[in-house]
Amino acid sequence: MRDFDPLWYLGAYPDVRALGMEPHDHYQKYGKMMGRKPVPDVRALSRLVFVVPDISTIGGMASRTRTTLSHGQSRSIEYYAITARAANGGRQAGEYCYATDPVEFERALNAWLPTDTAMVISNNAIRSFPTAVRKRIQQFPIIYICAGQMAFMLQDSKILKDREYVRNFRAMRIMSFSEGDINFQRQLGIHGQVRGFAPVKQRELNMYDVSKNVRIGYVGRIDFHAKDCEKLLDVAQSLRDRSWGPLRVYTTDGRNSHDYSRFRSMIEEQGLEDQFEIVLNETDKTVIYEDLAVLVVPSKKESFGNVVVESMSFGVPVIAASYAPGPAEIIEDGRSGWLLDEFTGSSVVRLVDALTPDRLHRASVCAFERHKHYRVEAHVEQIEELARGAVESFTGVNTLPVFPYMKILDG
Repeated sequence: MRDFDPLWYLGAYPDVRALGMEPHDHYQKYGKMMGRKPVPDVRALSRLVFVVPDISTIGGMASRTRTTLSHGQSRSIEYYAITARAANGGRQAGEYCYATDPVEFERALNAWLPTDTAMVISNNAIRSFPTAVRKRIQQFPIIYICAGQMAFMLQDSKILKDREYVRNFRAMRIMSFSEGDINFQRQLGIHGQVRGFAPVKQRELNMYDVSKNVRIGYVGRIDFHAKDCEKLLDVAQSLRDRSWGPLRVYTTDGRNSHDYSRFRSMIEEQGLEDQFEIVLNETDKTVIYEDLAVLVVPSKKESFGNVVVESMSFGVPVIAASYAPGPAEIIEDGRSGWLLDEFTGSSVVRLVDALTPDRLHRASVCAFERHKHYRVEAHVEQIEELARGAVESFTGVNTLPVFPYMKILDG
């Protein structure tokens, strides 16, 4: 833990600046004898720093951080983000990017203290940074957001190869996005979690209109394993059989959309070009949802479902898989959307065929009301409360294990 705060020392003892001395030199030569303090007495949160691989991309973590960072600019606590890279260039307000400006990045990191600053880290974001930076980050109290299901992480992630990381990564507080994930973590011996959620921008009016909201759509990256996107082909085929129009797909061809090229090839192989309308890298949410009647979410590994609450905020009901933990806890089946035990093209079309204008209108009203449970204000207040406790109790070492003990890793 850092034992001298030069910026605080200069602010507390302005005569040091007038003398033109380096604050640490002054403290060593004169300050100690004068009874001056090297750091403030009180541990109090004044700053939240979100650790993100890249805030400029399309995706849940980046989008959530942008929303939180923007909202945080008007709060008494300072909000910042440190990022490893910026694929799309530019810079957000409050962002320090290691790849684009390492000098400014280092300056910011050096100016922050563990007595008043907490780091907020989602999933394995910290591994995007060089080892030296990772060590620096871990000198601060950490709020770990387990935005991905622990079961899926252990199944699919390559992090288990990084034995030191899995064994030693610790936090002061843990936030998880579903009760199912919390229960699983506790069975693995991980404790101290609180239930959280991903926030969504609140909208004053529900503009959904059954006369104009007539399209069936998908919004998200193309990832066959995590998102089950190949099921969109089955949905499109079933829609064609019932003489429905093309499926509207809003996605990205970026690095996080692993199977985009394969997806396009499969569409051509199955002769379904006329059943897909693919829109790339659209970021205007109003444009995305303005004419969707329902959103389909085929994912089996959706830990929360940012897109679910986002869709609801526009009054667009969601059709999702009942076995996806996040959507199953968000959607009120039959009211604000629908949960399918088998997410197939035929089951989706069978449901859509039964959705009368009146049913769609009622579902839209319920979906819009449901999105009010996921306010940005409530999200940041919860994080700030966790961070305050973490800063006040931090003694230089994060104590809660984030990952379970895995005997197999010991060989």
